[in-house]
Amino acid sequence: MRIRRLLAVLLATALSTGILAALAPAPAIASTGRQASAVTSIVWMPYWNYEVGDLVYGLTNRSAMYRCLVDHFSMPEWAPEDAPALWQRI
Repeated sequence: MRIRRLLAVLLATALSTGILAALAPAPAIASTGRQASAVTSIVWMPYWNYEVGDLVYGLTNRSAMYRCLVDHFSMPEWAPEDAPALWQRI
């Protein structure tokens, strides 16, 4: 039981500090011309800060990639498939 609790705390800490996102490979250059952030190679997640130009895979269709159009803090109902004002499918 203690090991599970410890692993949950470690995972939550890694997610909140961005350690896991930093381990994911990022494309060399985003289509915006700036260096791609670590966020560009993950599946979209709620409660995450996204910046214009970030690339993510869709929540329900993980083969589709989306580009962030507006800086925002994501909410559960703002998945790329459901929020065309925030995301553009590429």
